[in-house]
Order: sequence, then structure tokens, then C-alpha cells
Amino acid sequence: MEPVWNVAAVWRRFPQRCCMAHEGLAITVPSLRIAPVRVGATRVIDVRAVHARVLWDSGWGRGGRFQNFAAYLATIPPIPRPPVDVRFNQLVLVDRSVLLTAACRLLGISYGGDDSVFDLYDGGCASARLPEVYWIWVQSGRENRGLTPYECVHMFGNREMGLTAFEGVSFFATHSELLNHHAIDLVASRLGSYPAYNACLLLGDDGAPTLGVAEYCVGAARRGTASRFAY
Repeated sequence: MEPVWNVAAVWRRFPQRCCMAHEGLAITVPSLRIAPVRVGATRVIDVRAVHARVLWDSGWGRGGRFQNFAAYLATIPPIPRPPVDVRFNQLVLVDRSVLLTAACRLLGISYGGDDSVFDLYDGGCASARLPEVYWIWVQSGRENRGLTPYECVHMFGNREMGLTAFEGVSFFATHSELLNHHAIDLVASRLGSYPAYNACLLLGDDGAPTLGVAEYCVGAARRGTASRFAY
């Protein structure tokens, strides 16, 4: 019998091999067994479909908006080629057709705020003009641990900008293992009337993924500012 191929499960098993591919390239995954999903023989992975499937399986595109996954996939744009700057080596699909609170609920992220808590704070860059669905190439902030978000923003290159809270939540969808290593400062989203605090994705005291806030001018050894390449 033909094995069942669940691309979301394969992604979770081989995140690095998948995220380094881009449109026009094929990558393969060896035979493996992921209970209860069985993947047999070598398969070619469509990276665009993998990302879309992770969101679809989490609940994006439901509620009658799309009849099936194929219809949802047809709305996903092509993946942009990765930037020359190799720091931006992690691919993220952002679909803002749901609100931040809904995205957190679908992904199991604890969030005590509402959809108006964070203000866009990207220095007048392109975030507000982005389409509803888009791709970003991201660096996770791993190399920025210990630096304050303020320091990181002032070290950004000409084509580099911080992530919004929603982009950070989207990053978590396919890169949740990162929170085991460090919390992620999302400096393009600031706390409404208190811009001295930026959004931060972290593991809470109970070990649950949590969208909270961190001080913009205070660093921590287990926090790092993520950023993306701005096309």
C-alpha cells in the first residue's frame, strides 16, 4: 500500500534541510517512520507546499474560505530567492488572513493580549505595505544573544529589519524548536503606549510557548533579536 505522506510531519523531522531550499530546487528526504505517519522511499519535497501545509494543518484557510488544501495552496505566492547574505537562512511563510490572537490560538501559543496591543514600529519601512500573504527570509537572533534589541536595531544593515509579532508567530509555526535555545525579540512590534517594550516570543515558566514583551534597552543571555531581509 502506498505510504501516507504528511509533509508537515516531514518538515518537523527535517526543518533545516527543508528551509534551505527555495523555488526551483528539489530536496529529498530518505525513508523514515514518523508515528503515526509512514513515509516510504525517497520523496521530493515541494518546499512551498510544505510551508503552506503546516499552516493549513494548523487551521489557516478553514471556515469555508477554501474548499481544500489545493485551493489554499493556489493562493500562496512563489518563494523569493534567498538573499546573498547567508545570515538569512530560514524561510517563513506569513499569512495574515487570521488575526494575531487567532494565530496564537491555532499554534498553541499563550498570549494574554488582544489584536490591538502591539503597534508597528519598523522605522517607516515596508511592513505596513506588505500583502496579506508573503514570504520572508529570516535570521533567528541566535548570534544576537546578550545584545539589547536597541543595539541590534542600530546594527541592522540597509536591507535588514526586525520582525513583527505576527511574523514571529509565523516563524514559530515551522521553527518551534528555536525557543528551546533562546527567546526571540520581535522589535517591529512595540507595546502600544509603552514603546520601551517590544514583543518577545519565549517559553513561559510552565514551558509553554508564549507571546509576551521584553525591554527594548535590556539584553539577556537567552534572548536574541531576529530580523529579516527586506526585498
